[in-house]
Amino acid sequence: MHLSQLVPSLSDPWHYYGAAVTSALLVASVVSKLVVLEAHVTSRGVLLLQRALYWRDVADAEAPGAAQFEHYAMALAFVYAARELATDTDLEWASGVEVGRALKHIERRLGACREAAKRREKAGGN
Repeated sequence: MHLSQLVPSLSDPWHYYGAAVTSALLVASVVSKLVVLEAHVTSRGVLLLQRALYWRDVADAEAPGAAQFEHYAMALAFVYAARELATDTDLEWASGVEVGRALKHIERRLGACREAAKRREKAGGN
């Protein structure tokens, strides 16, 4: 058997077809792994966002004070963690929650807690 019989000729169109199919399968395999990984990361982000909403709701129900401040701070940390894993658009699509709106609510309420603590400290210091 001659070497030319083992190695396909480059002028053979089936050689290019085989290479194209192999390349397409490799690309499809890599893309599918990335899509699955992205979906997994987004689902983890949604879990973190749900945890943030839980702590926001707990803080909303709290009386003003240190516990309320702590719960808003935890909610804020969970939102930021979720945003590190997935984009706001992906989180909104997967959870149905407007991330920007929830974040503004938490930041606004956390700021109000800070201001109230400053006023209490100032009133207690006089």
